[in-house]
Amino acid sequence: RVVDPQPAADADLDAARALLVAAHSFGDPSYRAAALRIGHSVLSAETTELGGRRVLVAGPWALPGSARPAYLDPSYLSPRAFAALGQASGNPAWGQLTAGGYALVDQLQAGGHGLPPDWATVSPAGTATAAPAPGRGGSPVYGYEAGRVLVRMAEDCAPTGRAIAAKPWPFLAGQERGGSLAAQYGLDGASRAGYTSPLADVAASASASAAGDSAQATALLAKAAAQDAAQPTYYGAAWVALGRIMLTTSWLGGC
Repeated sequence: RVVDPQPAADADLDAARALLVAAHSFGDPSYRAAALRIGHSVLSAETTELGGRRVLVAGPWALPGSARPAYLDPSYLSPRAFAALGQASGNPAWGQLTAGGYALVDQLQAGGHGLPPDWATVSPAGTATAAPAPGRGGSPVYGYEAGRVLVRMAEDCAPTGRAIAAKPWPFLAGQERGGSLAAQYGLDGASRAGYTSPLADVAASASASAAGDSAQATALLAKAAAQDAAQPTYYGAAWVALGRIMLTTSWLGGC
């Protein structure tokens, strides 16, 4: 049964991208048609124009209203999914989402360590501001959402996305040399967790890969897999698998 009627933009994009891969792999055009239906819904129900940019919001609930800003989860931005849907549909709006996503994440990485936040708000003028998760207090963090930004940008075929993924590598490399990566950091670089997570290592692997440090990228993926094997979780296992696929294979399509 439907537990929550609200979709999430990242799940919609990942489903559409998977269907495009299936259409190519199995030669079945019905998968492509389904992907384009999902893509059309994403554009119509999960994007908005802010400051002259097309912006992907976290879901229909995250569209701006009279008393609330637009909510952005930067880890939902997927240049490879945008490119695949743009190629399949011929709709230039997907390229606009890519350009807008780059600009927003670049704003959010303006701090000294280049860490993107888990969540952000976007003003009517198109200014992105790091924020705590909707409905929660506290300070913005780089954590279980934002780590995925680095993976999605590192797999990008364009140098702009890879530069975004590479930006935090000096900080993350220093943290790794000092022991282990924390599961969460404040945007000032202060650890917010006395433990690590597989996603923290997968995200650092993505950043290392984008920065050209292939040895560390490989070692961090192996470390993430070992950590998940020792303490298995759904989320850890999912991102160990996705990290390997997105960063080291062409299973989802090559550049």
